[in-house]
Amino acid sequence: MPFTLTLRAADCTPMDFRGVTPDAWRGATLREFLQCRVLSGNRPTALGELVEAVGDPGEDEWQFAGDWPNVHGIGVGLADGEIVVEGSAGRHAGV
Repeated sequence: MPFTLTLRAADCTPMDFRGVTPDAWRGATLREFLQCRVLSGNRPTALGELVEAVGDPGEDEWQFAGDWPNVHGIGVGLADGEIVVEGSAGRHAGV
């Protein structure tokens, strides 16, 4: 079963998810993952404030449920694993 992420609220604030990849989080707990900080606008914000997550972040397959148009850098630097975005993704997805 894939690790599934869903945005808590869709707004226009740009978010930077560089480094949020399956290979980077292998071995981490869900709690550790949700405490990770990413940029939301110009302020560091815990992922748990931005997303709901179900499953184990150590899974090789991650699913981004819904649309993520303001979330930039999804999959940047991914070396191992798979990310599936069900809807739209922001700039630099998969770089």
